[in-house]
Amino acid sequence: MYWFADAEFGLQTGATSADAMIAAADSNWAAIEKTNPRLLMEERQNDGNWVHQWFRALVEFPYFA
Repeated sequence: MYWFADAEFGLQTGATSADAMIAAADSNWAAIEKTNPRLLMEERQNDGNWVHQWFRALVEFPYFA
């Protein structure tokens, strides 16, 4: 719950943006894949692809961000 409160505060105050948060998530997934490919997520299909869909939405619809 702390992360959600912190993220919401950052978005409301302008300390961060949805673009920056999605870019950081994408970068973090890439780093995990590169440094620890044997890391197994609790959910088998949790491979970070959802981040690309969010990033794509922000790129294609910038006026909603």
